[in-house]
Parts: sequence; C-alpha cells; structure tokens
Amino acid sequence: MSPAVKGKTVALKIRVVFCVMIMLATALAGATSPPPAQLTADCTSPTYASDVLICEDAGLRELDKSLALRIERRDQAMASPGGNESDQEWFRRSRLCAFETDQRECLVSAYCMRLAHFDRSDWINHAECSEPLPGYVAAASVSKSGFVSDEARLRELLGGEIGMFGFVDHQNLYGDEDARRILGDWWAGYGPDSTTWQFKLKANENDSAGQSFTVRVQNDMLRDDLLRLFVLDAEAGRPTPVHLTGIISTFPAPANHKTLLGLSMELESTWDIHLGPRPAP
Repeated sequence: MSPAVKGKTVALKIRVVFCVMIMLATALAGATSPPPAQLTADCTSPTYASDVLICEDAGLRELDKSLALRIERRDQAMASPGGNESDQEWFRRSRLCAFETDQRECLVSAYCMRLAHFDRSDWINHAECSEPLPGYVAAASVSKSGFVSDEARLRELLGGEIGMFGFVDHQNLYGDEDARRILGDWWAGYGPDSTTWQFKLKANENDSAGQSFTVRVQNDMLRDDLLRLFVLDAEAGRPTPVHLTGIISTFPAPANHKTLLGLSMELESTWDIHLGPRPAP
C-alpha cells in the first residue's frame, strides 16, 4: 500500500470513529433518564402507571401512606424487612401490578403483605387488608384430616369458584429453587411444575402436619412475599389463618379398607390468598 493510500485509509478511519462518537453523544443526550428512586408513590409527578392509580384511589393512597410511615419510623436494625429484599426492590416489583388484569387487587395484596413484614397485625388491622370477605366456607365444615367429611355439603360447593377458610400447614410448603431459598428448613419439596407452587391447608388450627389438603397456586410476583410471611409465622410458632378463593376438586383416595374422597384447590394467583382472623360464624 502506497503512503498516499495508507494516509487516506487512516484519515477515513479517524472520520468514522469521530462520527460514531458524535452519534453516541447525541443518543445519550437525548436518552430518557431512568425513573427516580422511590419507596412509595409519588403523587406530585407520578412516573409509574400504578402511582397514578394509587394517587387517585383513597384506599390505595391510605395503604401507601401507612407504608411510608412504617419506613420512616423503622429502626435502623430492621433495614431489610421481608428477607433480603430492599424497599426499593419491593417498590419496583410492586409496580409490575400495572400489567395485571386487576391492577388494584394486585396492589392491595402487595401493600398488605409488605406492611405485614413490618408488623404482622397490620394485615389484620388495616381496613383494605382486612375488609370482610363474605361467603367463606370453613374447611372444617367439609374436611377432616385432609379428606372430605361431608359429601353432601361439598357437592353444593363444586362447579364454580368458592371461598374457603383454613390454616396453612407450615410443614408442607412446596416450590422451585427460589422458594426453597426463602423457605429454608420449611421447604418440603418442589412444586407440581415450573409455573406452580403449592401448600397444604389444615381445617383446624391444631391439626397435625399432613392432616391437610393441597392448594395449588400459579407463580407470580407476590408469591415470595407471602412465603416470607408463612416463614415468619412458622418460626414464631403461630398459626397462619388464610381465606382462599378458587376451585375445589375431589379425587378417590384409597385407604387401608376403604376409599376416601380427597380434596384439592386451585388458585389463579397469590392475591387470591388473604391472611386474617377467623371469620364470624
């Protein structure tokens, strides 16, 4: 290559590099900056779609204020409630509720579970979290030791979505590897498949582990919050009462000398699970 041609080639390369640098600088100058760090909703200049809903909804706004107050008053030793997830990580994840069919219901569950990590009683005492749930059937009225005890009553409930009240069997919590890391010693095994986790429901608070029936739930963004709450209750030795909304099904369960009728329940999402006190009779 002659010196003249070589010189032109070098000059061309320099111009190309210079042009690329200008293009990058222009692109960066016009790029949208990431949303500012938040821990609760910004009603002055909302960036997230969920913030807009929260700021226009009195019930959600109250939940957001309650969480802000909890964060403000929190002892520094409690810098990361709810496992190792920071407030900011939880906030970003909760805003994914905007992509759910029922954004409000998802947000209510997200806030109620987060508040419960600060104070377990917040779930029971806050109006949005403990709103009365009508029509819930006590598992004890149709189930004993995990099997159907009243077939006639159960037949009335089959064929559609129902509400069921019972207690989490802490010895029977199942899920994937992420669930395993959260549950620790309380992890009982893998869930049915990669999209589903499960736990077992006891009819009575004092029933022994295993005297319960299976509840299957779709994995979603709030699953881990709920699992952490299950662990908090399990480690404290206190029951976890739950109200569930889903579909009941039955199956034959051969026993020693007869065939019993087994139970299972399918839930669409974590926000079909509400923690709370025993419902009024």
